[in-house]
Amino acid sequence: MHERKKKKKKKETNCNRITLGLVSLILSHVGVEEALQDALQVVSAYHHLNTLDAFSIRLRNLCRAGKFKEAANILEFGTESGEIPHVKQQDALDKMEINNSNITEEIEPLQSNEVISIGLDTFNYLIQSMNHAKIIAEDAHGNEDVAKSRYASASFGAAEIMRCIQRLEENDSKNNSTHNRLSSSKWINSTSSNNWVDLKQLTSKANSIRDLYIEYEIMVEWDDYDNDMMKQKLFSSFVINIFKSKSSVAVNM
Repeated sequence: MHERKKKKKKKETNCNRITLGLVSLILSHVGVEEALQDALQVVSAYHHLNTLDAFSIRLRNLCRAGKFKEAANILEFGTESGEIPHVKQQDALDKMEINNSNITEEIEPLQSNEVISIGLDTFNYLIQSMNHAKIIAEDAHGNEDVAKSRYASASFGAAEIMRCIQRLEENDSKNNSTHNRLSSSKWINSTSSNNWVDLKQLTSKANSIRDLYIEYEIMVEWDDYDNDMMKQKLFSSFVINIFKSKSSVAVNM
């Protein structure tokens, strides 16, 4: 009897792995716009699969591919194209002149707090990617060009996703009294004892870190940006870059 239960549990575990692998495979096709909806149909058929995980995996895959606009569209509209799902489906049905009475029922839309939570998880992923790229760029054995490219992409994506989160939270706060503040969670490593995070400040910080690299190719880890010693280094780098630019202009003249 015990052996039979053991075999049944093993079979269920293997089945879970297979279905999870199938969902991950579907979500990995970043060139297929309908991949998320296809994966969600699979998720809805198996109780052990999580809808939020499917969204998170898709957003990370899109960010790895540099498709930050599509990732932001999923957070705001639920689709990569930015079209509302039921409107898009009805347009297709109208073109084919098909009645939608027998169409598979739509996936239940996420709550606003769930969407913001997924957005913060994606933002955290991009911050970690950015920090890791900086470490590789400074490693003598690392590929500096590849690391810089990844840093630039991650810093741009972090700013894009955070702007999207701020818009979502501002829209949501119109119906409550959150005042553009969310309770802190594991998504960010902060030395502050404050239990709240200000999204406007985070958006501004993300934009500043992105702009530092775009303008001066200065790479900064997220937590180091608020460090006084780092600010002094940033100022020194800023001054050096200005003098280099002026020297280059003088030579060309």
